[in-house]
Amino acid sequence: MSGGWEFLLSLAAKGVVVLGAAFLLSLGIHRASASTRHLLWTLALAGVLFLPFLSKVLPGWRAPVLPATAEGLAARTGVVALISGRSLSPARASGSGSGVDGDGRGIVKQAGPGSSSGAAELP
Repeated sequence: MSGGWEFLLSLAAKGVVVLGAAFLLSLGIHRASASTRHLLWTLALAGVLFLPFLSKVLPGWRAPVLPATAEGLAARTGVVALISGRSLSPARASGSGSGVDGDGRGIVKQAGPGSSSGAAELP
C-alpha cells in the first residue's frame, strides 16, 4: 500500500473513532441542553477537520494490530534472539552457536555490520 493511501486510511479510521466517541458521549448527555450537545458535535467535527494537520505535526504512535512473530520482528529490527538453543531467525544457519551461555540464560545478539561485541544477556 502506498504512503498516500495509508495516510488516508489512517485518517478515516481516526475520524471514525472521534465521531464514534462523540456519538457515545451524545447518548450520555441526551438530557443536557441543546447548546451543550451542539458544542459536543462542533468540537467533534472540528477535531475531524484538524486531523490531517495534527497527524503531520504531532509525533506518531503505531500500535501493532496483530502480535508480531519472532521471525518478522528479527527481520525488521536486525536483532537475532537465541533462547534455549532455538534460533528465532535465519542467523542460526550461519553458525551463530547454541544461543545459551554457561549458566543457561539466553543471549541476544545484534546482527549486522555495526555490532562490535555481539552479545548481551537477557534478564
